[in-house]
Amino acid sequence: MANYRAPRNPEWVARKLAESEFFFNKLSKAGANVFELSCYFSAFISSARSVTYALQHTMEGVEGFDAWYAKKRMMLDNSNFAKIMASARNDSVHRGDPLISGGRMYRKNGKLKFETFIDPNWKYEIKDSSRVYLKLLKQLVKEWKYAFRDDIAPYKHLTVKKLEKMGMSLEDLEERLGFPRGWTAVPGFRSPTRLRLLKRYL
Repeated sequence: MANYRAPRNPEWVARKLAESEFFFNKLSKAGANVFELSCYFSAFISSARSVTYALQHTMEGVEGFDAWYAKKRMMLDNSNFAKIMASARNDSVHRGDPLISGGRMYRKNGKLKFETFIDPNWKYEIKDSSRVYLKLLKQLVKEWKYAFRDDIAPYKHLTVKKLEKMGMSLEDLEERLGFPRGWTAVPGFRSPTRLRLLKRYL
């Protein structure tokens, strides 16, 4: 029981993901203004990279997370989009390299199109690549929330065993909810029944 470690505030991860989406939306509307596009792209890749940092910090010491994240990290490492984003961020932060390697303007179906690229081979268009990368991060966070739902929202999915693992008794939970200790200790009520009653107030 003494070794149980609850996550830090999971909202940190949600905020960073929301921040990334905010800058992506700004970036996607930047149009042909290269300076504006570059600023929003820089902000996007920095906030997007911090999603995984926030996730690791939030879950530090939580049982089973390191093994789970190692598999997900491998998935990200194998993604060309994740790799190009990480490389662009590192080059920009540590060397001051420009984030946009080139661009082009053309007409399609009577409309003027503008594209900019991260890589010198013009394979990774900034807006499209950012969209894919954000989708990868959203999927990662979604899978994390499901895999560690009992840890992230411990009371919502609380069991007697989980309560004991947290170092709490039913009486402790009663007291935390504002009830007298032993409030649910009705003759004939076993621990799961008592907990079920208390979960109505969580």
